[in-house]
Amino acid sequence: LLSGRLARAFPVRELAPGEVVPDDLAALFVLGGRNLTEKDLLPIDRFVRHGGRSLFAVDGVDVDINRNLAAVSIGQTALLRLLAGYGVSIDNALVLDASARRIPVQRPVGQLQVQALETYPLWVAAQAIGVSRTHPLTARFQGLDFLWPSPIEAAPPPGVASEVLAASSRDSWIMREPFVTSPFQLQ
Repeated sequence: LLSGRLARAFPVRELAPGEVVPDDLAALFVLGGRNLTEKDLLPIDRFVRHGGRSLFAVDGVDVDINRNLAAVSIGQTALLRLLAGYGVSIDNALVLDASARRIPVQRPVGQLQVQALETYPLWVAAQAIGVSRTHPLTARFQGLDFLWPSPIEAAPPPGVASEVLAASSRDSWIMREPFVTSPFQLQ
């Protein structure tokens, strides 16, 4: 879905795990990647360390939408260890926020089942105040939604600059295992 939309405006090429990343690549998107091995990550690491631009969209917790939103910690994968080496740690936890999107929920009302939209704190809505207005990547965003996000901490090594592009609100909190992800059980 993402590659199809990007391909409308940019040339997109999918790389196989472990494939050499071309030096002239404008940007590398690493989506998921929990099954990548140390060997698979060598070309990615080389690309990043030589100044390549990259976006990592990874999880610390797996939420299975096909199993009643069952959630389990990813653990420490090779990719999470690589990111930690760059000064980025992704916690095996979930962020919840009062500033959240709504989810359709069916509730019994007498003999009827009524569908309603209810605030779901695990679908974090980073509103305009939490999105960088100065960075070209996010300057035009009105907000950004994160479904079942994990906390991220950036502690870049000396000489490396970092910038927060999107953040949850001040009314956010963290959930650790055991994870309660069902909208019927969340309080």
